[in-house]
Amino acid sequence: MVFDLEKEKVKFLQKDITALAKTSKGELVIAEKQGSIFKRTKSGKLIKKDTVEGSVFKILIDKNDNLVVVSKFNIRFKNQNFVPDKKSKMYNQIGKAIKAKYLIPMDVVFLDKEQRVWFGYDAGEWGGTLCFFDLNSKEFYSDESLSSLYDDKYDVWEHNSSKLFKEFPEKMKIIGNDTLIKFPHNLDISNIKGVAQNEKGDIFISESLMHFSFSSKLVKMNKTLGKDFYKSVDLSDVLEHKVYKDTIRNYYDTSGEIKTFTLAGYKESLEYLGGVTFNPYDKHIYYYTNNGFWKFIEKVDGCSKEFVFKPWIIWTPGLANSVGYQMNVIKFEFIGEKEIVFLSSNNGIGYFDGKSVTYFK
Repeated sequence: MVFDLEKEKVKFLQKDITALAKTSKGELVIAEKQGSIFKRTKSGKLIKKDTVEGSVFKILIDKNDNLVVVSKFNIRFKNQNFVPDKKSKMYNQIGKAIKAKYLIPMDVVFLDKEQRVWFGYDAGEWGGTLCFFDLNSKEFYSDESLSSLYDDKYDVWEHNSSKLFKEFPEKMKIIGNDTLIKFPHNLDISNIKGVAQNEKGDIFISESLMHFSFSSKLVKMNKTLGKDFYKSVDLSDVLEHKVYKDTIRNYYDTSGEIKTFTLAGYKESLEYLGGVTFNPYDKHIYYYTNNGFWKFIEKVDGCSKEFVFKPWIIWTPGLANSVGYQMNVIKFEFIGEKEIVFLSSNNGIGYFDGKSVTYFK
């Protein structure tokens, strides 16, 4: 369905569409339910480009306008099918003992400037995982952190930066006071909600969990001069949170005895963080929380945020994996410096013109 935002009318309607994308020339690529892939030119003509097996989860367009089709069975790229190894986490949903026969639908799919396809899985209280497909090498891999690789090798939990550097010298760089780690071994992301990348190549990742309380994190991976090496920075302080100082709480240990512990300096998130996106018009990162849309502002001496607007739309409670509420804005993007189009879970498609919101259902 295509909307004319000026006249607030439907211009084009087609049923059984499971995914779509737009080329650099502004042409739509459409995936039908049965697996047919069409390109819709600006004149409205449909040209069949390909046919894939199984339902299509996502269509991506690489930097050369090649189609990347993510389906139930494989990743199709340049008329070739690429299938992950059956041991891949892309078949294994966390929290469930039985592996799926087909690729698990992804919560987040993103293609970065380095031609890496991100597949993010969020399993609620059970955590989640990240997997990747490199369009250059045609290889699948996952985000095994250096600490987990070290633990798996030595079956220990005690390690530090010096031990990791000695064990993995090819995956770490020390430049001044900064520790740089080779992608993707610097990722510690669980309940992923979104990925974005600015024009410099820096990557921003949002994650959050609503399980008894909020747990949210915004991370920036600074692109460095070294190939595929990033410095990871936690930006979560920009979110609303409460700090506990010298607070004593009681809890029961395994023997049933009451113990106490101090939450001195403990931070509790007050925001349920959703997706992130890059605004190509003003060159800033934006993110969404239960408090609305926000503009992230980086400065030499720190970072800040600027409130944009809050849509009054419905939330859905009681989801699987012990998650309290489903994020009510699934994705959003900019079509102008202040114009936002966002997809909601209950209220259709929203269009913000910089002053007010119009909904299309």
